[in-house]
Amino acid sequence: MTKSIKELYLLDASSYIYRAFHALPKFTTKEGFPTGAIYGFTKMLLSLLNKKNVKYMAICFDSKTPTFRHYQFADYKKNRPPMPDDLHRQLPRISQILDAFHLKCLQADGYEADDILATLASKFRDDFDKILIVTSDKDMLQIVTDKINVLNSSKEDNLFGPLEVREKFGVLPEKIPDLLALIGDSVDNIAGVPGIGEKTAKELLNEFGFLEDVVSSKERIKNKKVGTSLENNFNIALNNKKLLILDKNVPVEVSVDELMVTIPDWALLNRIFEGLEFKKFKKEVEPTLFS
Repeated sequence: MTKSIKELYLLDASSYIYRAFHALPKFTTKEGFPTGAIYGFTKMLLSLLNKKNVKYMAICFDSKTPTFRHYQFADYKKNRPPMPDDLHRQLPRISQILDAFHLKCLQADGYEADDILATLASKFRDDFDKILIVTSDKDMLQIVTDKINVLNSSKEDNLFGPLEVREKFGVLPEKIPDLLALIGDSVDNIAGVPGIGEKTAKELLNEFGFLEDVVSSKERIKNKKVGTSLENNFNIALNNKKLLILDKNVPVEVSVDELMVTIPDWALLNRIFEGLEFKKFKKEVEPTLFS
């Protein structure tokens, strides 16, 4: 008899919520309350729970306060627009739905969801056969191993193990922060080293090693313009890497048992769906899930 694989799913809440908000038309109740993000989030969550037969899960949220990265770099993520009011109004209902599902939700002041995801993956790597991190954030690829994979939430079943990371980005998972430190990451408002594009960055990292090795070997770089740019901007690159490395020691307390997916409060869910005018969910969501 084949032994079942014990899997843990770690979900980046923001990734799901923003994807739902931007993917769907502007749904509202008869009174005009926006519901598109709630609907899309719930639909994706139900799909994941059902299709993957999820037995263990945690939902991770970003800090409501500035993170340690904001103190290291004042302009960190400064280019991002504020959360739309229509989306902000929907967050409490999403929290209610997660509570009704009895799913473990985690948040820590001063830390991003990515840091909590990395912490949990590190903490529980010996308790599970496989850990799947559900997100579209490429920063998470740095902790990918044979056991810890990333399931891209923007593309269903786009699973990243070490081989897939290397094929797509040209470097090993552990060099993702080094790559982004060199080329920059517009999503987080991190500028790269002038004159170094993705192709050059890959070549440098594959030839010399990690970012620190590239910096210390700048005199050996054949392209003198690249070498000069590194010499003039090596502090920027090294500071970039510090911002990009995930913290695996976030102070969150949770046990394996708390991550177990249990039977939801169907009566409460149906009341929430009725209030949001989600007739489709009221018909489809029955106590068959997790049976």
